[in-house]
Amino acid sequence: MEEFVLEVKGLSKTYGKLKAVDNLSFKLERGEVYGILGPNGSGKTTTLAMLTDVVLPSGGSFLWIGKKDGENNRKNIGSMLEKPNFYEYLSAVDNLKIVAEIRGANYSEIDIVLKHVGLFERRKSKFKTFSLGMKQRLAISAALLGNPEVLILDEPTNGLDPEGIAEVRHLIKDLASDNKTIILASHLLDEVQKVCTKMLVLKKGVKIFQGNVNGLEKDKVLIEVMAEDMELLKNVLSNSSDFNKFKQNDQIIQIEVDTDINKSALSTYLFENKVIVSHLAVKQESLEENIFELLKEMK
Repeated sequence: MEEFVLEVKGLSKTYGKLKAVDNLSFKLERGEVYGILGPNGSGKTTTLAMLTDVVLPSGGSFLWIGKKDGENNRKNIGSMLEKPNFYEYLSAVDNLKIVAEIRGANYSEIDIVLKHVGLFERRKSKFKTFSLGMKQRLAISAALLGNPEVLILDEPTNGLDPEGIAEVRHLIKDLASDNKTIILASHLLDEVQKVCTKMLVLKKGVKIFQGNVNGLEKDKVLIEVMAEDMELLKNVLSNSSDFNKFKQNDQIIQIEVDTDINKSALSTYLFENKVIVSHLAVKQESLEENIFELLKEMK
């Protein structure tokens, strides 16, 4: 039986006439790394703010681990919703002591979380001496205090250099291997694709896709074809139930087919209908192309 850590039903947030989040529903299973992907202004941060009781929803509801909104959830959820906000002149340890007091965590956990994020050797260094990547990792260590079941990370690699991005991504994967359930919001497709197991895509507050990260890639295959008689080719394709979803780009026709249909079946069908093929190739659409198409359809 599936065990849901989070159940969201019809969650909405409006600011005047603006619908920041519109009737959002999804479920999160224990142990998942769940990505919320969308461009700036898509409703990602507003969604996370509602789930952490920072912003009140205009409608809908959510349950954390079977408990109602705001009902003793804070200790089970660690969050990093904005860029790291610590006292510049305090050390990593002293900053985390303040967070531990707020979260009701023991000081004994501080060294443990600092080791987890690779900052133990710099525990006595002042926050202002940290690189951006180290500051992000310190923020994640703060979210880990109290050993929460769930981590919520909003744009955890935003503004980092390639080395910092790699460090944070490695840390997220390491946390996931420790059976943490993670929600990660990002505008970077590459980040979601490399770190997450499942995802939803938001555009203007509306969910336009939800499923496995590789789900979009596996659902659609394009076959490119050219023929000596392009009009005959289009007529023959139009009369087929398997190959009638096509579009023409310049002199190439792209046919959208299910993954269980291969180009040999198309080749046989065209041969039987006296179409002389000059080009035939399979083009697997990337996740990025599929997301781009979804976002374009929502304009």
